[in-house]
Amino acid sequence: MEIFDGGLEETRFGIVGGIFLLGFIAVGIFGVILYLAQLGKGLAKKETRADAIKEVKQSVEGVVDAGKFIATDKDFHKGLRREFRPQIILVAVLGVMLVLMALGVD
Repeated sequence: MEIFDGGLEETRFGIVGGIFLLGFIAVGIFGVILYLAQLGKGLAKKETRADAIKEVKQSVEGVVDAGKFIATDKDFHKGLRREFRPQIILVAVLGVMLVLMALGVD
């Protein structure tokens, strides 16, 4: 018996979900292209070059600060574990089931 026989792509939900997913991906790609075009314009003009470089530095520093906070803050980790406890348990059970299936245990 095939588990994925008659998959989601053949249902109305699967088609609509695929369209939404493609839409989100297209909007994301379009946004990145617009941001890079705006950044390129800022770097091309001498008057706005310093502001564009400053904006990129601030963006990188913000990402680094957020990464440090997520990696080191103990209260943040406790809150995440408390908030996502059911999902963590579900993923752990699914992982055990997948390992058992891979080993051939019924």
